[in-house]
Amino acid sequence: MSIVRRFLLSLAILGVALPAGQATAQNVARTYWFTPPPGKTAAFEQALKSHAAWRKEAGDPWSWSVYQVVNGERLGTFVARSDGHAWADLDVYDNGFGPKGSERFGADVAPHLASETSLLTVVDTAHMSLPDKPEGYALVELVVYHLKADQVQAFDRAIDQIHKAIVASKWPVHYAWEMPVNGGRGEDRFLAIFHPDWANFEPIQPSMEAMLTEQLGQDQALKLFQAITGTFWETTSMVLRYRPDLSVVQEGM
Repeated sequence: MSIVRRFLLSLAILGVALPAGQATAQNVARTYWFTPPPGKTAAFEQALKSHAAWRKEAGDPWSWSVYQVVNGERLGTFVARSDGHAWADLDVYDNGFGPKGSERFGADVAPHLASETSLLTVVDTAHMSLPDKPEGYALVELVVYHLKADQVQAFDRAIDQIHKAIVASKWPVHYAWEMPVNGGRGEDRFLAIFHPDWANFEPIQPSMEAMLTEQLGQDQALKLFQAITGTFWETTSMVLRYRPDLSVVQEGM
């Protein structure tokens, strides 16, 4: 499959039903990736479920959404994520509940882990569309674009053009872009596409190529694709399923 086709497939189900988000300082996310040992997933889940209940009772001020990778790269891995923070919020958390929570996690859950990694990212609020009722979107398709170091700005410019065309076309699908700040390659870009179910993975018609041709004209659309396909050297993808039974959702969040 050509790199152009791979890019089209990963973007073909994108759309927007809401106006683009406005820039905000509360766009920092802290994410942990947990991998249980082979054959030990059930024990890990039980430990994490009990730990989540403890965090809520102990007054963890942050909500933590937990997902399980159910297809693609890192199959079987679990992801715990807290977002919507300003950078200063991390200092408050780390000087408050954070150490207490980490100590308890080490006792409750760490013995059931084969590996653990963490990542800090910033959500690109200028290029996103979130669903009105996120609780109905159980699946998240995550596509990681591994950019060439000298092509980051070119990729970002192309994404801006594509996003504006998507907004104008009013495709009724929801997505967000993120970039790593620490714990990953700074040149990577993460595309999260939100789905209510597997049926929603059916590609939208008209196709991305047809939509861009209608919005930009054939020559400009072709130039855009030619420009963007030289900006990344690889893509990886996976699908994550939201696990409310393992999550920490505080009142009012």
